[in-house]
Amino acid sequence: ADAAVSVLQAGGNAFDAVVAAGFASTVCEPGFTSLAGGGFLLARTADGRDRLVDFFVDTPGRGRPDGAPEPVFEEVAVSFAAAVQTFHCGPGSVAVPGVLGGYLHVQRELGRLPLAEVVAPAAALATNGVVVSPSQGADLALLRPILERTEASRAIFLPGGRLLAAGDLLHNPDLGAFLRRLGTDPHATFYEGPLAAALVDQLHAGGGLLTLDDLAAYRVIEREPLRASYRGRPFLTNPPPTFGGTLLSLALARFEALGTAPPAGSPGLAVALAEVM
Repeated sequence: ADAAVSVLQAGGNAFDAVVAAGFASTVCEPGFTSLAGGGFLLARTADGRDRLVDFFVDTPGRGRPDGAPEPVFEEVAVSFAAAVQTFHCGPGSVAVPGVLGGYLHVQRELGRLPLAEVVAPAAALATNGVVVSPSQGADLALLRPILERTEASRAIFLPGGRLLAAGDLLHNPDLGAFLRRLGTDPHATFYEGPLAAALVDQLHAGGGLLTLDDLAAYRVIEREPLRASYRGRPFLTNPPPTFGGTLLSLALARFEALGTAPPAGSPGLAVALAEVM
């Protein structure tokens, strides 16, 4: 949020601000988000146009030769408060990244400021360090089986062999250097060039599926939002091929069909929501 405010104060618009916040979140909320993850942006521009920017991850494996080794997945158990859940990580689980491409697309198409100003808050956080929040501390503890798998990850999240906790300072100077370079050269990404080759080589060495063809072929897609209504008011949400927006529209339609909504916090509201779900 502070990154967004600083960009607005520098003369940026809402899209500059949200992209700056997105870049910053990859530094200060690494348990939640990543430049190599996937996402969406639902927007209404100043001219009244509605658009859904789809930069979700893509399926890897383009151009893999027949007989290529099987991908490597590693099973880890994550202990939540109510249950232990099994996840699969490792090189074979890595999809084609979308977030970096999406942020660059939104800032280029809809932003106002130079990219260097938009990434500057995130670069400073990565270089100077950012205090781990309570929510991130709890999340890092959940993700420990994944974070301690590689030497590079341990150097960031378990410096000196101890997992970072709330109140500790998280440093990621390599990410800071990458962001500063990106600010001066928007093509200095991991979709092409030396970084793409290094990413693919590292993953292939461990049994990954990602290829140079995957990275070169990745495209951000602009879609028309899914339009629906709830109690006489229009709302926009994520369209297919994702399921979330369609399920949300269906849930609200069923909730509306029940009649007047029970008061917030009431047992009746809890029953109605349970019936809808």
